[in-house]
Amino acid sequence: MENPILKKIRTQVQPHHTSFEFIQTLKSVCTAWKNSPNYIVFRTSSYEFEKEIARYEHVHNNENELVKIGSRIKTLENEIHGALSHVKRYVRELYGADNIQSRFNEFGIIKSENRYILPRNREGRILSLISLIEALEKHQLQNKKHGIHFWETLLAEYDVLLRRFAVLSYRFSVEKKTSRSRLLQTLTNLIYLIRAQHPENYYSILKIWGLK
Repeated sequence: MENPILKKIRTQVQPHHTSFEFIQTLKSVCTAWKNSPNYIVFRTSSYEFEKEIARYEHVHNNENELVKIGSRIKTLENEIHGALSHVKRYVRELYGADNIQSRFNEFGIIKSENRYILPRNREGRILSLISLIEALEKHQLQNKKHGIHFWETLLAEYDVLLRRFAVLSYRFSVEKKTSRSRLLQTLTNLIYLIRAQHPENYYSILKIWGLK
């Protein structure tokens, strides 16, 4: 049966919990460990533990960049949605309602549940935006307010942000998972070490260390 204190620590690093609580617990344990040099854990030390905490906290803080990028991506997607209505109007004004679906397809616009939209899949949306820009030029709509310049500017930023978001998401996920695993292993070793040395009152000691 898993130690209840260790079980609680593990819950603090699940997706539905904030990393802040976990980091504070780690720092409390680290401070107590540095003040208790007689606790020796194989292949690590309180100072190595402190450095690993700093790495984990650095990754956690850098995740704020992901939030900002994600917010900007959402803003651009709202702009795309709003500007697309103007492109559809240009096409209708130019060709009327006849064979409108075929016309829209040329602009990368697809029919979905009786609506004409760009693909919801972001990779597909990038390809459709390229088709839209090419079609604007082909049908001599490039100089409209929502013509080629508007869409090329939007597409350039959108594409860069999507790529950046994907790279950072993967990197932070791997780094955070690796660091978290190391920290939990050290915590596990410390808990069992304290329990072995103080079988009668180890709960009290763990509480002093911040493991409540």
